[in-house]
Amino acid sequence: MKRAVTRWAGFAIYLLALTGLLEGLARLVIARPVEYLEPDPDPELLYRLKPGVTMANGTLFKIDDFRVVVGRQHCRIPSDGIEAFPPDRTRILFVGDSFTFSQGVDFERAYPWLIQETLNAQGWSPPVQAIDCAVDGYNFTQIVRSAEQRLETFRPDLLVVPLFLNDLNEPFQLQKMFPKSDAAAWFIRHVRLVRLAVVLKHALADAVQPVPLAPAVIDRGVDRILAAARATGTRVLFLLLSDVPHPEVDLPALLTQKQADWLRLPDFHTPELTFPRNGHWNPRGHARVADWLTPRIAERLEAAAGSPGRTGQIPRGAP
Repeated sequence: MKRAVTRWAGFAIYLLALTGLLEGLARLVIARPVEYLEPDPDPELLYRLKPGVTMANGTLFKIDDFRVVVGRQHCRIPSDGIEAFPPDRTRILFVGDSFTFSQGVDFERAYPWLIQETLNAQGWSPPVQAIDCAVDGYNFTQIVRSAEQRLETFRPDLLVVPLFLNDLNEPFQLQKMFPKSDAAAWFIRHVRLVRLAVVLKHALADAVQPVPLAPAVIDRGVDRILAAARATGTRVLFLLLSDVPHPEVDLPALLTQKQADWLRLPDFHTPELTFPRNGHWNPRGHARVADWLTPRIAERLEAAAGSPGRTGQIPRGAP
């Protein structure tokens, strides 16, 4: 009996030591829980940015710490926490996914802010205000719904709709990873192995076997954005951050057919411009994107200001 107890005690110590080792290794590479998201009652959006201040270091894999400050409109705002939307501004509204949410960098180092600051340094009048309402993890249908809501709220001069590689797939079910109780929240917050297990349970299938959106959903989504923009007198720019593949839809051809203005970003997804492990732009990447995009944004703002009532989209295609 004593020998059996000793054997089980030794096994328990071994198991605890192994768990401690794995937890230590996990803390080297697994990010803290994402605490800047919350459920959204809208069935298309599923989740949204949560007002408040959060320090984050990635969605799954650990990257540099960055500060997320979210205002009452559920959009990122400057790090000083001042949320103001003066009427005498040239407004550029950005929707989109994690690349435009700018995962990994503070708001003032992200490309929407850099575009705003560059145009204002050039003496743009009225001064430019970039409003970044992109949300980490959003797909195309969520981006469409977000654009409809934000256009009505902000009535910008220009709406920029960036799209990335996997945005034409069904959405990631990130809301399923929100803890259901205080006890679960504690374990997810403090034990990286638990957090890893939750992420793998809910996100692995979406990542490994993504389900493409139905072509009719994509077609209708483009129409919804253009219709909402016309209703608010807003010019629209679709910005392809990479190839956006789909087995049945050629997105550039669809946008051209609908006479929508679109651009394809050059390949800025190189190791020197992105964070290791997760591939999002680092500050150098955001600066390169802003340098390339700023003059093209300026052209469209000038065209919008010169259009009667700032309505309509001028088809340009990809240069």
